[in-house]
Amino acid sequence: VTSGWGTADMGGEWTTFTGNAAMSVSGGAGRIEVAGAGGSAAGYLGSVTAGDVAMQVDVSLDDAFAGGSTWVYLTSRWTGQTYYRAVVRFVLDGSVSLGFSRVVNGVETTIQSVNLPDITYTPGTVLRVRFDTSGTDVTTLQAKAWVVGTAQPADWQVVATDTTTLFPSTT
Repeated sequence: VTSGWGTADMGGEWTTFTGNAAMSVSGGAGRIEVAGAGGSAAGYLGSVTAGDVAMQVDVSLDDAFAGGSTWVYLTSRWTGQTYYRAVVRFVLDGSVSLGFSRVVNGVETTIQSVNLPDITYTPGTVLRVRFDTSGTDVTTLQAKAWVVGTAQPADWQVVATDTTTLFPSTT
């Protein structure tokens, strides 16, 4: 697919927001090319509804933007401007942090964030990120990240619970 992400193997058509970025699919991998600092893009499967979600993605950055960090978000329980997300932050010095935030009506609150001491990121490296969201009255958020080709961490690197009632139904 040369524009957007087309149709997922399961879950239907991807809805994409490209901002100042281009999205495409090649060789079974989705690609986002951000034009420069401050750029963003997103994709979601609007026909998928689930409360308990386990997602895993491979992320690779071609290069780092001078003077700042690059963020990658995995979003769960999304309804408009309200959702949870795992936050992967790539810092110019090669350090990587992993954490969670809660966004309610567009206002973000950091729940937890940790630095990953075993990862020093260089552009082109593929990082695998897993994010699990589960629970009803108390939502449990769990995440881990590791370099593809190395052993997956046995334990979650970041775990948090949240009692905020975000929405009547979850996506």
